[in-house]
Amino acid sequence: MGKFNRPNYEVEYSSSQREVVERSRVIRTLYPGERGIGAKLEFNPTTMPLHVQVALLNGADGLTINDRAGANINTNENKDFDNFKDVMARVTYNLSLGSFGGLDFGAHGYFGNLKAYSTTTLNGDYTTTEAIKFGDPIKKQWFGGEFQLFADVLGGMSLKGEYIAGKNGTTGFSGTAAGTTPVILGLPNTQNNFAGYYLYFIKNLGKKNQFAFRYDYYDPNTDITGKEVGILKYTPADPTTMRSVSTGVKDLATTTFDFALHHYFDDNLRITLDYAMVQNEKVGTPGKVVNNVNDAHGNPVVVDWSNAINQNVLTLRIQAKF
Repeated sequence: MGKFNRPNYEVEYSSSQREVVERSRVIRTLYPGERGIGAKLEFNPTTMPLHVQVALLNGADGLTINDRAGANINTNENKDFDNFKDVMARVTYNLSLGSFGGLDFGAHGYFGNLKAYSTTTLNGDYTTTEAIKFGDPIKKQWFGGEFQLFADVLGGMSLKGEYIAGKNGTTGFSGTAAGTTPVILGLPNTQNNFAGYYLYFIKNLGKKNQFAFRYDYYDPNTDITGKEVGILKYTPADPTTMRSVSTGVKDLATTTFDFALHHYFDDNLRITLDYAMVQNEKVGTPGKVVNNVNDAHGNPVVVDWSNAINQNVLTLRIQAKF
């Protein structure tokens, strides 16, 4: 009991061992901060290479949940703000492949909810809504499958991958009462279908060096394509109490090609050169979706999402563990 890594392969895989600098985008989105507060039970039978994990979690760790004044009701301490509890389960099995190597495979599921602070829930297509009550559940539910293949060939190599898909919700908020000044329009809850996956290829280069490549893809809203971003929008039946919501950058998919070279001085010290090539889904027509943002130096720039935005990252890291 306490604060611990959520039961997921890439979440539990320590940064001192991970073959690329950052976890994949789908994992960073679904499990921000990696850890959650709750209780976990693990079972490892002695008669078979099976590993079972079941966790009961508060469920809101690492999430930013704003009220209508823009204040985060989920503070840095991640105090639980509703009575919903999330259940997460993971089962893995280790299969020996003799002198060739080994195969680990498994699956996990997440079954959770957030508390609704708006009486309307907007689905990912931006046209389908559900009328709910304050305090009703907004679904955060998904399933994932994983594998890790380790081969003792050509000095050692491995393939690893995971696919996760389901429904992810966010909370909205209610508007101000009629006649109140200033008028604040409500924002609907959202409940999007999403999908994401990653695939690693790792190859040892002698006894001291290693090459790693990871391809990862995350689509936060599978009901909207890039060409639909900036066109579709939700118009409420009563625009005096609820605001319209347009599709936007938050619906765009992201693809990342990550390359890394490691040199191990010994078992406890390594240096890593990593280059991540981040590609955004494009919206089609130039000028259709434009954001004013700041660059790395704080200078204002205009970003047109009909183009591939330069988001590549070069990292040089030295790690020592004791």
